[in-house]
Amino acid sequence: FGIHSRLPVLKSLYDQNETLFVANAGVLAKPVDVSNYRGETPVQLFAHNAMTRETKTIDVYEEFKGTGVLGRLSAAVNNKYQTSSAFSISGNQIVLIGQPGVATPSIALSRLGLPEFNPQPSAVNMTDVMKNINGATLPTSGYMSETWSSNLIDSLASHDLLYNALEQTTVTATFPGEGFADQLKMVTRLMQTRNDRGSNVDLFYVQLGGFDTHGSVKENLEARFDILNAALGPFIEEVKNLNLWDNVVVAQFSEFA
Repeated sequence: FGIHSRLPVLKSLYDQNETLFVANAGVLAKPVDVSNYRGETPVQLFAHNAMTRETKTIDVYEEFKGTGVLGRLSAAVNNKYQTSSAFSISGNQIVLIGQPGVATPSIALSRLGLPEFNPQPSAVNMTDVMKNINGATLPTSGYMSETWSSNLIDSLASHDLLYNALEQTTVTATFPGEGFADQLKMVTRLMQTRNDRGSNVDLFYVQLGGFDTHGSVKENLEARFDILNAALGPFIEEVKNLNLWDNVVVAQFSEFA
């Protein structure tokens, strides 16, 4: 077994017995061979978009259709009298969607954090006005409008809480100024807000693409690994600075190959 020379941080973790590799664990529904896999496999094995979705859902037979593996994990955590939160630093992702009413709704935010809501309002108390208007209710109020207004008020409150909590965070490790590193840096900042959010289990999703190289494979792969390695180093350092390393599991998935 070997680890690419451009991933020394990963090798160091492996040497310290802090990394595991699971190979040949795809999303096959049953043992097949070249003669019958087309008829016996309910998923597209050779399409990047299909396999990416399958690795996020881990639901070959669609028993939990419309949900993702981390979303279902969030629901399981909540059923055990814990409180979980789920964040994507790479757009809206099905991997974080759980069963409605059980899993905590996921939050998608930028790798650079949250912008302040309405920093230049047209009225001094604009946010209060919005809450008062949408908080008003009558016996004749419609269900759909009540639901919309309730969600708006909840969104304003959660945004305000998370924005203020993130503003109080500090990062001591030096991350390179690059997109994927920024995602991991944001994860370390979100970890620091867990008490403000009342969460004792957090789920985070980050993503690094560009591995579908049909040319100059060696050069492109090395460039991707350099980005990954440069981001992992300070991420590990920062999580250890927060005294959270023994409470964190980092899982990396590739859709195939």
